[in-house]
Amino acid sequence: MESFEEGLQPSLATGEHTKYRYFRFVPTDVVSEVERKTRRKHGVKEETVKVKQHKKEYYSEESIANFQLESHTKLLPDMNGNKTIINNYLLRFWGPTFDPKCGGNVAYTYIILLSYCWDKDYTWISLDTIAKQITSSKQTVRKYLDILEKSGFIIRFWREQEDDERLQGTILIKVRQTLPFLSREQYNQLPKSLRKEHDRFLRRIKKESQFEFDLSHNYADVYEQLRAEVIDVKKPTGVLKEEIERMDEYQEEYENAKMKMSHKEEEQWNSILERIETKISKPSFDTWFKKTVAYKDKENHWLICLPNQFAYEWVENRYEPLIKEVMEELGILCEKLTFDIFAE
Repeated sequence: MESFEEGLQPSLATGEHTKYRYFRFVPTDVVSEVERKTRRKHGVKEETVKVKQHKKEYYSEESIANFQLESHTKLLPDMNGNKTIINNYLLRFWGPTFDPKCGGNVAYTYIILLSYCWDKDYTWISLDTIAKQITSSKQTVRKYLDILEKSGFIIRFWREQEDDERLQGTILIKVRQTLPFLSREQYNQLPKSLRKEHDRFLRRIKKESQFEFDLSHNYADVYEQLRAEVIDVKKPTGVLKEEIERMDEYQEEYENAKMKMSHKEEEQWNSILERIETKISKPSFDTWFKKTVAYKDKENHWLICLPNQFAYEWVENRYEPLIKEVMEELGILCEKLTFDIFAE
């Protein structure tokens, strides 16, 4: 069988007879015994296993072309602001460049971060949230974020609590919105097959624009230059200030969420808030707890709701132990504590 030339694919649209045949493997009821060798620590183990045989079922090009997976399920509506568009250049070339062993996972981590920035170039997000999204440990997340920052795809900032410099909460991550070319140095590190694919990609690019490689990217120097802008901040400014002020916009949502609390839930949550107010500064209490509601089910699972993702992740990361401590002091049972935003 001849191999396809670059960019050529067999036509599935015409239904005409070709020299290619298309099939799928399907299991049968025929079972055969197969000898298998398994390498063990102290030698090789031989065993006989039963294996179901498969057969080939052939299909015409026309039937394959007409088959659509989309016709067999309900489709998610196409909505503005609910898609993250990724250039194939990231997946083809940056992924292997990030790291030879885990570069694909690093690229996916960047995609997840980008999905949280659909209307801005930053996200307040916790390591726990990222870890859940990419199904990995927080230690692994830190490694991926280090790689992304070294490559100039993100830059991280942390915010400490004003009255306790030891506490570090949710990370502010500014996320690159445009995709850079590889440097010459990074290009040379690609496997030969990917360098050839990159060459073909550049040939198409050069038809529309002039392009030359940078020799290398050193973002350590870029971040060092940023240090010239370091200031001593006592009160929240910039993005953090904007996020805090934005919570004032959720008064109506707060009132609606509060109406859904039962009398007992409201009574218990108010007693919890009164105790918390004695344990933290007034500005902190007013900022993070004034617009909170809480619900409890029969299993004593508590759900604390706040105005937005930034607020609930901040409280979850910084104040969850305090809330549990206060509940215990007041004798309020809590088998599980979770956080979320006000339901619409």
